[in-house]
Amino acid sequence: MKTKAIVLTAIFITLFFCGNAQEKEKRFGFELSSGASVATQKLGGSTLNPGVGFEGIFHYRLLERIGVYAGWGWNKFGADESFAGNDISFEETGYVFGLQFKHLIGKSATSYYLRTGGLYNHIELENDGDVTHDSGH
Repeated sequence: MKTKAIVLTAIFITLFFCGNAQEKEKRFGFELSSGASVATQKLGGSTLNPGVGFEGIFHYRLLERIGVYAGWGWNKFGADESFAGNDISFEETGYVFGLQFKHLIGKSATSYYLRTGGLYNHIELENDGDVTHDSGH
């Protein structure tokens, strides 16, 4: 009896997530991205080393090619010498939001995005996980 219930539940979940009624494309989307982070300016006279970061974004398609997006991102940088000491790391976290334009390339499944929006972020100085300074949002 338990096996039958598990199989039926799995079938319903599969149909719920894979079934398309009338739309070919979903209106909601989620993306995760990560990669290298490079500072474009000095911070308080300190040259920041390249770091790493990641970002998660939810987007919602309003029209065929136009939608809105919002998300959160995190970047971590180190510095050989900084105004706050030698064992300090710089962490930037913040929220992103805006409008996006999605365009398919030909008849392929490949597309590109053009985005315009805003960023609401802050920088924390951390020493072994303890926040020593915060710039505030």
